Amino acid sequence: MNNNKNFFGEIPSIEAFIVKERLKKGIKFELNKFDCLVIEKVRCLCRNAENLIKDINYQKFKESMSKLIKLDVKIASYLFFLIDDYFLDYRIIHRLVDKESLKDYYASFSYEENLNTFKVIYHG
Repeated sequence: MNNNKNFFGEIPSIEAFIVKERLKKGIKFELNKFDCLVIEKVRCLCRNAENLIKDINYQKFKESMSKLIKLDVKIASYLFFLIDDYFLDYRIIHRLVDKESLKDYYASFSYEENLNTFKVIYHG
């Protein structure tokens, strides 16, 4: 087991992480004001996940893990869109994440993706 595993909330600078991952893919777009709004959403989700982890106990473990995975799914989806500068309309990203993220989260395990290393249930 990898005891050095990091989770999304432990990324020191989400902005720097996104820019670095974009550059690896040859995407040279700087962060814009819309990216920053989505990054704030990611930070909020990370804080929610951290608070949930602090409150996990054996009595509500199953419920807490279900909530934690749902948060992890959303964080991974938002970061995917931010890294690939994929979405055209920032007004609809929240609907896309809510609708497609769970399916995409599990599908991404079948191919190499850097975001996988930060996912709660990935132990590659």
